[in-house]
Amino acid sequence: MDSIDISLSYMKVPPPKSFIKRLSVHLKSINEYPSGDYSMLKDRIAKYARVKKENIIVGNGSDEIIDIITRAFGQRVLIPVPTFSQFEEAAKRKGSVIKRADSLNGTKYEIKFDKKDLWNSTLVWICNPNNPTGSTVPLEKIESVASGTKAITAIDECLFEYSGDTAVPLLKNYMNMIVTRSMSKAFGIAGIRLGYAIADSTVIARLEEYRQPFNVNIIAEAAGIAAFDYINYYKRAIERVKMTRQIFTEELSKLGLRYIESSAPFVFVSFGSMAKAKNYYSFMSRHGVKVFPAWDKEFSGSKLPFIRFSIGTEEEMSKVVEVLAQAQKSVGLPVYMG
Repeated sequence: MDSIDISLSYMKVPPPKSFIKRLSVHLKSINEYPSGDYSMLKDRIAKYARVKKENIIVGNGSDEIIDIITRAFGQRVLIPVPTFSQFEEAAKRKGSVIKRADSLNGTKYEIKFDKKDLWNSTLVWICNPNNPTGSTVPLEKIESVASGTKAITAIDECLFEYSGDTAVPLLKNYMNMIVTRSMSKAFGIAGIRLGYAIADSTVIARLEEYRQPFNVNIIAEAAGIAAFDYINYYKRAIERVKMTRQIFTEELSKLGLRYIESSAPFVFVSFGSMAKAKNYYSFMSRHGVKVFPAWDKEFSGSKLPFIRFSIGTEEEMSKVVEVLAQAQKSVGLPVYMG
């Protein structure tokens, strides 16, 4: 069997040919600098997000946005875990005081911050949907966090297009809130790196103090401007991912495996014990299936018996199910069979 890489989560379908053709025109200009103020790009993003241009900052992927926010506000950082590792990695680079809040109980992800921790923090992260669990955080919970702290409350919405849930409407009521997003997961341009953040204009002005000039390259700038013209193409691709995820989770249930309900392009699957999880991971690796185990450095605070499966093509996920079924015979049935 050919190897299958379903570790990273990104839009698996390539951009339309006409999109590629539009970008190729800009290759003749790579001897020039990008615009610098990214005015046209911000205009397109602002229209899409239904905010004003002055509410936008752009970055070299959402990873850079996370880093900028942390450098600006991250003296004391509060992070619910398990979650995306870059919140903590950026804090380490900053030299921040880091506080983790355990948020996973069995297969239920629920953020529960201590009031003292909220009061002492200068930056609070919420990933929605969360990575790696795929769980959606209710907007009421996000609002209660933002209203219960003076810290900047940063909501990572890089998977927003898959869930449809956004905290952007809350920004008008909370000057201490930032929403971050990525163009990698839903617009098929992960390779050229483009992300952005939305916040009150005074917060954006503070973040701009930490942004490098020309941080978004000329091809990424052009791609960001063009991508929104193909929104219907990507919406159809996202719906296909959701359909494939549904089929995959149904097959997981048939195998007796428990998983966390996901609003993301991946599924977080429990294997009962670390020993069994590592055996399954080893079996899949030997059989050409590349996945992210919960204990990988990609995630913070997740020494758990889970493996994250990104959603690939229908054919890929069918083969993954076959390998999991083979693993059951080799490793043993999961503890949840009834």
